[in-house]
Amino acid sequence: MHLVTGEAFAAPADGLTASCCLALRAKRLYQLNGICYTAGSAVKWLKDGLNMLEDESVSSEIACGVPDSNGVFFVPALSGLATPYWNETARGAILGLTAGVNSAHIVRAVLESIAAQVATVYERMKNACASPVQSMFALGGMTANAFLMQYQADLMGLPLVIPSETEPAFGAARMAMASALGLAGPDELETGVSISKIYEPSKGEDWRKERLEEWNSAVARCL
Repeated sequence: MHLVTGEAFAAPADGLTASCCLALRAKRLYQLNGICYTAGSAVKWLKDGLNMLEDESVSSEIACGVPDSNGVFFVPALSGLATPYWNETARGAILGLTAGVNSAHIVRAVLESIAAQVATVYERMKNACASPVQSMFALGGMTANAFLMQYQADLMGLPLVIPSETEPAFGAARMAMASALGLAGPDELETGVSISKIYEPSKGEDWRKERLEEWNSAVARCL
């Protein structure tokens, strides 16, 4: 995950890193960076490791088939935890299991955990960035997962923009170029980047804070 901070270098904190993302003539743009070790690979694990999915693409429909995760939390430390914890010895866990839990709740909890990791990184970035963030771009194969994208927008409280070109390396270069041209919000970015869809947040701030507090409590049990 990257957040362009502009021409001023933002000192990394709270487990973040920082780098130069674009050098164009005399102009340099800097960004804050965050890493999640396990994201789409967690959905692949549901399919190949637990045989819960016939295909990874059905995870969105399954997650939408239940109103919530029924109190289940998945901590995706299948290879440790990266930003902001940097704990290689952390191990994954499925928490909150009861007799009322079914496979759909677990699938939903896995997708929610991907969004929660990203939202946790974003919270650190937001605190380190002087300017307010107007929107966030999503790139990569998981952009096809409608449930995840909407939940991500809700959990971050930001519009989540899906460009037509979602290949990460190419898309990141286009995003940086748009920033260099001074294109800020989703409407402006449409003039420089082709937009496929924008997911608008549909939840309030209280809901968002409560979900993140629950997530942080679950992660703390695995550190």
